[in-house]
Amino acid sequence: MRSLFVIFAIMAGVLTSQAQATTVEEGDTFTLQVPENNRFAYVGVPKPNILIKRGSVATAKSLNHRKVVVKEVIREDGQIRLVLEATDGRKFFRHYRTLPASWPEAVNSGELKPVR
Repeated sequence: MRSLFVIFAIMAGVLTSQAQATTVEEGDTFTLQVPENNRFAYVGVPKPNILIKRGSVATAKSLNHRKVVVKEVIREDGQIRLVLEATDGRKFFRHYRTLPASWPEAVNSGELKPVR
């Protein structure tokens, strides 16, 4: 009887944690994580040539472990897009106030990590 209760408790915990990870709302906080190849696939970081033309340093190191907040959630055509803003109020690459991201792909790939 105890083992049945333990199994039920574990399954309830797993299902609850999965349900929380599948929703996003305005005001949720995440941390940016630079992928191993230094190229974001699901967070809309401008290409290096665009950054260089605008006079910025074209390196993703400045984004690593940077906290961002969801400013807007856009739901259209069955896809969810996020508008991310830095929690410290600074611009990304000295020119961009916000960055777009695809939900849930950015979290599944590890580019965005939820702050708990």
